[in-house]
Amino acid sequence: MRAYSTYFICLALLSISCSKDKPLTASDTNGDGAGYLQIQTEKVEYSWSGELETLLRIRTTLTNKSNNTYYSKLGDFFNSSIEQTYLAAAEGSDGYLEKRVSTNDWESMPRGLLSEGVRYVVLHPSQEYYLDVMLRFVENGLTGEFRIRVDYYEQLDSPSEVVPYLDYSHSFTIN
Repeated sequence: MRAYSTYFICLALLSISCSKDKPLTASDTNGDGAGYLQIQTEKVEYSWSGELETLLRIRTTLTNKSNNTYYSKLGDFFNSSIEQTYLAAAEGSDGYLEKRVSTNDWESMPRGLLSEGVRYVVLHPSQEYYLDVMLRFVENGLTGEFRIRVDYYEQLDSPSEVVPYLDYSHSFTIN
């Protein structure tokens, strides 16, 4: 009888520790963010040389690793729907390109404008999205170590005083 009691107590503790609301551990995240979104670039090194030397596209896969639905303001490529698959980081959005300026400091870089603008989109649990960051070549190029950051919220149209969740891609280089 005592073995069954111990078994059920262990089972109860295991189910509590595996709760769907439990944040992901540091090993599941891409840095020091909240850890609910995984942001993975296609490459770890990009170059301005190639066919389109004046335009560089950083394509990422954005995956909601949690069991919760989140919202983020991103470019929607003229889709005009809250349900999106292809997204863009642009001026006025919650998607950012950040450049490492020192060991622990990152600086947000200017983002491009989208003629269609940005809107809140839904990020469903366990769903994968594509997030593009488009860069135009400027004098002397934009080179160094970078990462992508996405801010997101638990509610649609969160008030401005609500602090967003933040998640980051791994770092990558542009030369």
